[in-house]
Amino acid sequence: MQECRSCRSVGAVWHSAPVPLSPAGESPAEESPAGESPAGEPPAGEPPAGESHAEESFPDEPTPVDAVPDPRLVVARPDAAHAAIARATAREVAVHEAYDRARNVLRARERRRALTPLARERFSTPGTLDAYAARSMPSWAWGVPLSRRGHLLAVISPTASAITPQIKTALGPTVIVVASWDEQERIRAVTESRQRFDLLSVRVPEPTHEEIVDFARRHPVASTWF
Repeated sequence: MQECRSCRSVGAVWHSAPVPLSPAGESPAEESPAGESPAGEPPAGEPPAGESHAEESFPDEPTPVDAVPDPRLVVARPDAAHAAIARATAREVAVHEAYDRARNVLRARERRRALTPLARERFSTPGTLDAYAARSMPSWAWGVPLSRRGHLLAVISPTASAITPQIKTALGPTVIVVASWDEQERIRAVTESRQRFDLLSVRVPEPTHEEIVDFARRHPVASTWF
């Protein structure tokens, strides 16, 4: 059989072309049958052994904007339960403070009311009752001024916490009437060293719980009613 010239030229070109070697120095693997990948690799479109489609990543695919939180929108929110507890505690403290203020106001009123008759007898002219008791005044730290013919004789039970420097000076020349040693010491701590006191023994009734609650409700700021 005679070989055609075209076959001889193709064969010459085929044999003269260099054959590339693999990195290991081997020739490329033979072509796999139709539908199969080269040796050692899975068919196209299927994941390698031991991997699944769920684990595939596509680095070229853009990340959704919603998946990345904007740091400007991240705001620290206080715990709602702790905030509610704090509000409840503040309300409870305010209620207790209002109750204590109302009780102190009513105690002071009862103390002045009990002291006034005895103070009038003590500072009146013998055989008469000419000492006049005015109403409780803020200018005397809510004490009751006692006078005779326009002359100040004494001040009954002023409130120690309401004594200002001006009131302290005004009280210096007169007598302060008190109902107990504790009251005298409270007032002495905020008055002049030469301040005189007259302690009268009286029974001061304690206000009831109902009276305290009612006063606290009617006068939210009870400190101005001493």
